[in-house]
Amino acid sequence: MSNVLTQFIDREELTVPVKLGISLLKVVHDPYMGNDKRYMNVYIKRNDGTEADVTGLCAALLGKKLSKDKNAYNSLIIHGSNEDMGYRLIDSIIRAIRQNGDDGSWIEPDYRYLGRRFEA
Repeated sequence: MSNVLTQFIDREELTVPVKLGISLLKVVHDPYMGNDKRYMNVYIKRNDGTEADVTGLCAALLGKKLSKDKNAYNSLIIHGSNEDMGYRLIDSIIRAIRQNGDDGSWIEPDYRYLGRRFEA
């Protein structure tokens, strides 16, 4: 394990495989493009049951900037429509981990939906 996300998991001594949790902060629909923009945060459940926000680590891994939107500050922006955007985010994270030379076996290809954390 060599990227920022795996370093966190090592440092926290988490039980693997981990299942990432995703919360939805805000959805913006573009009626002209037919495209949605979702603001999402990513969490990992620690061994003591608390949630650690790893959105910034995932952004670094994916080479993405975090949102500056006042209603969804420091969240990942995921574009698309008519698909499970949480799954798309997890798939992108796993692919990025594999591109860094790790097989990604320590992360589950599914996620825990944590619901909307902020009503915009």
